[in-house]
Amino acid sequence: MISDLVKRKDGKELLRLSVEEENHEAGLAFAKLVFTGGYSGERINNEEQTLTKKEMDRHAKDTSRADAQTCIVRGAEVGDLGCIEEAADMYLFGRSLPGTFGALVIKCTYKKAVVYYQMLLEHDYASTELVGLAHFRMGVLIKALDKNDKDKDWSLIIYHWELARNFSGEGADLATAQLARYYYYEKKNYDRAIPLLVSIQSTSPYSALLLGLAYKHGNGVKKDQFQYNQLLAHWNKNA
Repeated sequence: MISDLVKRKDGKELLRLSVEEENHEAGLAFAKLVFTGGYSGERINNEEQTLTKKEMDRHAKDTSRADAQTCIVRGAEVGDLGCIEEAADMYLFGRSLPGTFGALVIKCTYKKAVVYYQMLLEHDYASTELVGLAHFRMGVLIKALDKNDKDKDWSLIIYHWELARNFSGEGADLATAQLARYYYYEKKNYDRAIPLLVSIQSTSPYSALLLGLAYKHGNGVKKDQFQYNQLLAHWNKNA
């Protein structure tokens, strides 16, 4: 039933099921439909013609996004795994925001994202791939929230990225790339950075480029112009 409603892009019925029947699967489907542009809401009654078509469309879109956010949060609060995952991503990627906002608002959404990623980490049925990705994104969020770049406390960031590497999937690869960059640039610890870069050079073009620069300048490895050229070519082809 839910899949049929999604195919028909029947956001109105999905929202009704979510609100009236507390169907969190329907609420999740509604939110994803809204966030991907498949449903833009219902226009309000404008018999007095006080609003332009553009204003009515904007109102409908903003209302649907607010409804989507409510559906996701409601499902997440009762432990629905799909809703928790969507809530975390929603606040991380700004899907809950209807327009352009300043740093203060974005910081607030990041703080909310941390809460939901932590819920994912504590969920009994979260897959190993999802847990790994959650650890990676927790590290990214903590890094973004700590604006003091000169005296940034990296310990908790590194903690989550190291944990992410214990799990298979996208999170492990992303965490490895970030750790390599951290040890290369922030710590100048090439003994730690180079093995990480080597392990991920085939799947991470930026890591391949960084490894190439290490060969060019002799940072942690013997200078090798041929290796640099090869890795630079990989970057140019795949970036």
